[in-house]
Amino acid sequence: MATFARVNGIALHYADEGPRHARAIVFSNSLGCDFRIWDGVAAHLAGYRLIRYDKRGHGLSEATPAPYAMEDHIADIAALMDHLKVANAVFVGLSVGGMIAQGLAASRPDLVARLALCDTAAKIGTRDMWEERIATVRTKGIAAIAPGVLEKWFTPAFRRPDNPDFIGYSAMLTRTTVEGYAGTAAAIRDSDFTVSTGREPHAARGREILRNHAGIKALAGRNPWSAPLILGVVSVQTATGWQDAATMSAV
Repeated sequence: MATFARVNGIALHYADEGPRHARAIVFSNSLGCDFRIWDGVAAHLAGYRLIRYDKRGHGLSEATPAPYAMEDHIADIAALMDHLKVANAVFVGLSVGGMIAQGLAASRPDLVARLALCDTAAKIGTRDMWEERIATVRTKGIAAIAPGVLEKWFTPAFRRPDNPDFIGYSAMLTRTTVEGYAGTAAAIRDSDFTVSTGREPHAARGREILRNHAGIKALAGRNPWSAPLILGVVSVQTATGWQDAATMSAV
């Protein structure tokens, strides 16, 4: 059941579902989204403790004045996990959620046992790109950038006006607060985890797995404004239990 907690000085909206004794999986979503994007994934993970949340300025969480620092987002989820008494979790981060995951693993390694870094990078985009997007959102609203964003999210076949799911996700994006979107865009603009993520044991283990297992395949998008691929290790459930698997992601 979804509820609220005041942590790190703000009200965060979150859902904490599944057995409390089970392994915890924490999900952190992308810019302009709320935690409903994980509904389909959560449906396949019965038996695990699943923690999803709306980051600062998104969904039903409090929108403090922009700009934000990535450290704000990291401190928010660290405080929520402390509040819920969750440690050694599998942390799944999508896009900016993946940057939050990298920062959390570096600053609070006690909270993170495994990382799943999805469509993310150590550094995303250029300062000019984010400045332009922030200015557009400030002057014209999120609706002005929505078509371009949605083109990156969904295939042409999905982006049909008669598709209720597409209409719903469009509304989720455009109803994000300007403070939340612009503030988080500023946090992405100012963040670079190249050094700290490169030192993470997850990264070294992932490189080792790719060298030794020719059968592993990685899916990664091509984008001129993302940093080089992030290599990490996640723990995945198999018929014989939790096993390591390599992941590579780019925006």
